[in-house]
Amino acid sequence: MKLKKLSDTVTISEQLTETDVMQLHALGYRAILCNRPDEECTQLAQFADIKSNAEEYGIQCRYYPIAPTGVSRQTAKQFGEILSELPKPVVAYCRSGKRSISLWALWAKSHLPDSEVKLKLQEFGMDKDSIAALVS
Repeated sequence: MKLKKLSDTVTISEQLTETDVMQLHALGYRAILCNRPDEECTQLAQFADIKSNAEEYGIQCRYYPIAPTGVSRQTAKQFGEILSELPKPVVAYCRSGKRSISLWALWAKSHLPDSEVKLKLQEFGMDKDSIAALVS
């Protein structure tokens, strides 16, 4: 599990496994937000399995699946609304983490300075063209 902390309340991860949930609990995370559609890759842990493990640890889970081409200002707005409803801190994940951080960046543009959003995207490893497309 590779966690990329964006703030005290939001962290991004690549695909989680059922065993990652125990580690998230130990680290104090209180919610998980899944942005990967189950049908995208059936070999990876499905949301229901992650949720079942999370509930054993008292971690809330939400399923907001977004296709790789589905990141938009509208889906980012909904992402932000879901984040605001969940207890903090939250881990948002998808297959690689790129969709989740892209959703966060589009949402964060209206809440944080562009320079801060760009820095977080750079720290995540996004290329300049991807950053420019998200924060312009």
